[in-house]
Amino acid sequence: MHTNRPSHSDATSTHDSVHRHATVAVPHVGPQPARRLSGAIRRAALTGTFALLAAAATACTAGGGAAPMDSVRDDEAEISRLVTRLGVALDEHDFQALPQLFTPEATATTPGGTAVGRDKVIAQATRNHTDFPNLQHIVSGVLVDVNGDRAEVRANLVGYFGRADDPEPVRRIGGVYRFGAVRTEDGWRFDALTVRQVWRIERETAA
Repeated sequence: MHTNRPSHSDATSTHDSVHRHATVAVPHVGPQPARRLSGAIRRAALTGTFALLAAAATACTAGGGAAPMDSVRDDEAEISRLVTRLGVALDEHDFQALPQLFTPEATATTPGGTAVGRDKVIAQATRNHTDFPNLQHIVSGVLVDVNGDRAEVRANLVGYFGRADDPEPVRRIGGVYRFGAVRTEDGWRFDALTVRQVWRIERETAA
């Protein structure tokens, strides 16, 4: 009985076919697990870093550390408004508004004199401004340094003092405001005021 034997070329073709199928069937899995592991490590590291930062921020706030920036900005804004309100009250002769700006123990040292106690501070301010219905206090460069429940304030001041029947100011002054401020139950208040006069111009008027 005659048996057909595969030729050498047939065997080679079969071997190549098997080899190709084997190559296609086996997926490439070399570096992928390593990349997945590396990504997981990075994610874990980032998560840990964020957790540490959050814990540090919480500890700082709970432990009485530096006040949050938003709180400091609010304090600075409130104190700056006090400076503005003082100028407006003097310009408009609204002396009844001054008690809302000062503590009972407030002191004032200005070119118009020295006063101790809120009532005397207000009396001095009233005396020095009543005779000038045309007033303008221009305040600029307000710097507020908050330290807990206290603050120090510096500002530039230019003041114009005019009579009712004279459009030109009879007095011009330039100076520096310095305030001490304290936090109270009713908000920030001034407990010290100093005006350092830098220059002054008096206009001679007819007697």
